[in-house]
Amino acid sequence: MIQESNRFVHGDVIFELTRYLQFPVGENDNPSTIRNELPDFESLTPFDSENKWILTASTIVTRGDNPQQVKKGTDQLVAIKDDFDGCFDFRVLDRHIFDTRVKF
Repeated sequence: MIQESNRFVHGDVIFELTRYLQFPVGENDNPSTIRNELPDFESLTPFDSENKWILTASTIVTRGDNPQQVKKGTDQLVAIKDDFDGCFDFRVLDRHIFDTRVKF
């Protein structure tokens, strides 16, 4: 699978427009085969049959343990949410969803 991504920055807010594409499947292709080179971009097909894109808006908070910085970042995202009201349904997600560590 390949992730196609476009990134835009507006002030302190980072917008990322993303979709996922599949490799073409040939007669002799095995999904677990390691490829030496990428296929032509035009031969890739959308993973999602409706060819949907995902729009993510985020800010970078350098000190997550500083409540003032977290509040500033959240306020910036809420302002962007209000700007896009009616076009997109932005939701605030817990920052821990991006943590790759396994919790015990």
